[in-house]
Parts: sequence; C-alpha cells; structure tokens
Amino acid sequence: MRFNAIAIIMLAAAAAVSCGEKQLTPDPGSTGPLPGKLVLSTKVTDYNFSRTGKGEDGKEQEYSVSFTSNRAWKAKSSAAWLTVTPASGSKGTENIISFKASANPNYQDQKAVLSLTCGDLVKELNIVQAGYGIRPAKPKLVLAGDSICTEYNESAYPQTGWGQCIGAAIGEGVTVVNCAVGGESTKSFIDEGKWDELLAQVDSGDVVFINFGHNDEKTDAAHATSTTVYKNNLIKFVNDVRTKGGSPVLVTPMTRRQFNEDGLLKRSHGEYPSNMIAAASSTRTPLIDLENKSYDWLAALGLEASDPYYVTDKRDGDDNTHLTDVGAQLVAGWIAEDFKKTGLWIW
Repeated sequence: MRFNAIAIIMLAAAAAVSCGEKQLTPDPGSTGPLPGKLVLSTKVTDYNFSRTGKGEDGKEQEYSVSFTSNRAWKAKSSAAWLTVTPASGSKGTENIISFKASANPNYQDQKAVLSLTCGDLVKELNIVQAGYGIRPAKPKLVLAGDSICTEYNESAYPQTGWGQCIGAAIGEGVTVVNCAVGGESTKSFIDEGKWDELLAQVDSGDVVFINFGHNDEKTDAAHATSTTVYKNNLIKFVNDVRTKGGSPVLVTPMTRRQFNEDGLLKRSHGEYPSNMIAAASSTRTPLIDLENKSYDWLAALGLEASDPYYVTDKRDGDDNTHLTDVGAQLVAGWIAEDFKKTGLWIW
C-alpha cells in the first residue's frame, strides 16, 4: 500500500523542475511599471505529506511558502480541494502563503495548479495529491432504460440493445446487470415497480446508467410524461441511486433515423434531451449526450449509409429507431469511451 501524499513541485528559472514561470517582454520604449518580480525564499522543490490509513482522512494537510515581490501579488488554486490563504497581498520581502489540501478519499491521484501572479509574472506550482494504494473492488454496471438498451434473444436478431454490448466495450471483465425493458418510460418504469426492483440490486459503489426518453414522448396515460415530469423522474432516479451509495450516469436518448424530404435529419426527441441535460446539471451528475453524438454522426452519414446500423426493414418492417448488432456495438463503444472520461471507472 502506498502512502497518500501531496507532492508540490516548484519551478524557479535556475532549477530543472516542473513548475512554470511566464513573463511578458516589456517594450524597450515603454514608460510603464517595471515587470513583476517574485522570488521564492526556499529551494525545496517537493513537499510530501503522508498518512498511515483511513484514520487520518479528516485531517487537513498544510504547507507554507514565503517569497519576496516587487509589486502587489495574487494567489489562486485551480481545485476546490486545495485552498490558499491569503489570496492576495502587497509588495514586500516577507510574504507568506499557506495552502491546505483536504483528505483525498479516492484511489486515484488528484492534481491542481497553484498560481502566484505578480504584475506580468506568473509562477505555477504543480501539485499532486496521491490517493489510496489499494484499488477498490470493481462495481457492477446496472442499466435502466428502454428497448434501445435492453437485451434481446436470438429470435429478435439482428435487433440488439447497446446494453448487450457495453460490457465488451468497457472490458476488464465488468459485470453488467441489464434492467432495461422495451417500451418503458420513466413513468411506467416507476409505476410498474421496475425501478424498485433495480434499486434492490444496487450495492454501494455500483454505477447506474439511466437511458430513457423514447417512450416518455408517448401520449397514452401509462407512459406519457411532460418534459417537467420527465426531468423530475430523472432527478428521483439520481437521488435514489446515491442513497444506495451508487453513482448515477444519465444518458440522453438515441437519435431516430428520420430524414425529411430534403434529406436533412430531424431532431426526433423534442425538449426531452435538454431536460435530461438540465437534470444532470442541477444534480451534478455525469452525462453522456448520446442524442447529440448520434445526431451528428447520423447527419454526416446520411440515409443510405446508416442503413446497416438500424433495424429498418431487416425484420418487421420499417424500423428507424432500433439498432442492429452493428449499431449497438457502435453506440456501446461511444458510451464506454465517454464513461471512462467521467473518472468513475479506474480499472
């Protein structure tokens, strides 16, 4: 097990270390103020904080740096976990700033930049705080959604849900629990008890993908939701997952393959995707914008070239909504790629 540490690397002009310094070149004819000058009073380039276990989590870690400056200066941190005080000061020979790092509860390291600005001079201190040395157990991926995500048997081939392909797309032997059901909206998924059944399978640390929208647009009483109700249902899903200790991820609905007479792709989901985006923003939930990504891809590909990816007339008539195995593999690859960018998957 490695110790949790905070490594601060300071770069001065004469030292070959990884802190940056930037200064504008003054115009020789300028009569303006002298260029800023800021000199650190220490040659130490690494500050290491260590802790021996979880019992140290609640303790803040702190270091101070003194410096001289010929003009007023400002200090700024790029990350919420790293605080610096004071944030500004006047010129002087005994300026001191203190920076504190709150405990890092994660396996992964976290990084920040501490910038000291004096006139036109900027010194950047690159700060890395190490995480735990013990990798946590892999979580399950639990899927909530409709027919675009669900699993199909062989008789439905080539119709395939992206949820059937997401495990292979992510790799690393991930366990997928696909609770998506064809024809469901957020409303019917709740009313029929399917959401409660899903929650019963969520353990602390699991990731829950939530991908609805196609059937919330329906007009029948069992499925129809206004965009406001749709948004509120999504927020309920997010809060419920977090109550179980899981991590929710919202996925906007897949674009339908619907082109107008001029060959232009239609936006087929109205205001539902934007309301999911709003729900993600208000709850600070990771979002995978499948609607926009698939729209751009489909618009560029065109009607004929996109045929292999949608069921169309391959099984039961004209179907420009559901995916073939080729389409599902493509979409699962997109989702896996964006999911890994969220930082929720570290394996």
